Amino acid sequence: FKYTTPYTHKYLDVKGMGNIIRLYTYWENGPLEYPIDVDLSATFYDKNFNKITDIAYFNPKDNSLGAVHSGDIVNAPDGAVEAIDVNLDKAKRRGARYVAIVNNVYAGSNSFKEIGTVSFGVASYKGKLALKDPKALKDVYGVNNNSSFSIMAVYDLEENALITIDSNVSQAPKQWGNNVFNVQDKVKTIVKWYATRNNARVGEFIHPHLVKAKEIPFTNETATKLINYILGEDTDE
Repeated sequence: FKYTTPYTHKYLDVKGMGNIIRLYTYWENGPLEYPIDVDLSATFYDKNFNKITDIAYFNPKDNSLGAVHSGDIVNAPDGAVEAIDVNLDKAKRRGARYVAIVNNVYAGSNSFKEIGTVSFGVASYKGKLALKDPKALKDVYGVNNNSSFSIMAVYDLEENALITIDSNVSQAPKQWGNNVFNVQDKVKTIVKWYATRNNARVGEFIHPHLVKAKEIPFTNETATKLINYILGEDTDE
């Protein structure tokens, strides 16, 4: 798996996908004692970040958004997929601009890192969850942070861009039975920051003469922790 880099823009090609984007998560139980239940959720906001609704196991469908959840899977002995399809035209007519994409461990473990088999990605619309077809997969990211809540990305419908985040939700309780609705204010704060900030990107440090100066989004301390995390030397902090 690739691992997400905060504030990376991925412009999505939806041609031939029926104007439908599919977001999904995959996981396996692995060697852990309990069945693993991972939930995929999407929270829709308008251009001013007023919340429209959640699409999740507790609210699986909204016709006005053209959004539908594939269903709640609570055990993955042979691997499992949860997916959310979004009709871009309907969502934009409804006034949606941003979609926060969240993974959380509902039961069976206290962290993605402990599970070790969770991934998130974007796939072509096939009419069914044919995710074993390599041609269906657009991008696949490993989810490996030491928390039970991870904001994977925000999708900007106007720019047709996926902004990767991979940020845990601070102070989200490590307890089974939680969901995105219970931490909605924290999710909104993080997603709004990433979606609206004009931060420097990696390429701008490689070719600084091609861009105007921008604010660096990380302090030295935070950047060091991020690098250590990527190298697998992160702590529980």
